[in-house]
Amino acid sequence: MKLFHFLILIFAATFPCLAEDYLIRDGFAIMGEWKRINGSWTIKNGVLVQEDTADTMTHSARMVKQEGIMEYEFDCFYRGGLSDRYGGFGIHICIDSPTSGRSWGMGRSFLLWMTFDPKAYGRDDCFFLQVYRSTSPVHMDFLHNKKGDEYPLDPDILSPEDFTATGRDNDHLRFRIRIDCTNGKGRFYHPRKPEYYYPFDLDTVIQPGMYISFRTNSLSIGIDEVIVRAIE
Repeated sequence: MKLFHFLILIFAATFPCLAEDYLIRDGFAIMGEWKRINGSWTIKNGVLVQEDTADTMTHSARMVKQEGIMEYEFDCFYRGGLSDRYGGFGIHICIDSPTSGRSWGMGRSFLLWMTFDPKAYGRDDCFFLQVYRSTSPVHMDFLHNKKGDEYPLDPDILSPEDFTATGRDNDHLRFRIRIDCTNGKGRFYHPRKPEYYYPFDLDTVIQPGMYISFRTNSLSIGIDEVIVRAIE
């Protein structure tokens, strides 16, 4: 399995600013519009928490219309589950219709996924950024870039040690992902150095959608300060 070894970090300040339209700015005093689909999602101390470290397919979804250039931001911190050196978390975007229970896919959507699995990918120093295309509750395809490579994240961006250190002393990582739904070009911003980003190109159009969903695999995490915005 080929690995994408060449990481490009681009100084974001060299690009012009675009107008932004905030569609979601969610804190978590209550679940609000977020719906637990599968897993142990609850509110603890003003944070959306997924508590189950055994469940491999948890989802919590919310309605929000998405099209054009979209940006997704959220705080995330580790609570448990990575002691066995395996786990993942991420966000489904542009979901047409979410499932009502435990499922592999999530309607028609794309999954932006961070996974740590040294046995499968041969590296134990970093998470891998992956993108899946879901076409039904039971079917997802793993996408590659134009060169046919996967997307490992450089350990400077997200190492397992940095991730598991979050959650203590109010520490967290601020994830920010931008994607142009008209062409599949995206940016994964550095969670500690937001002026830098990691570019990716899915070379495909992403259909408009009406929902997003956080997802975990064998991890307990906390989510807070969720922002979804349209970039014009």
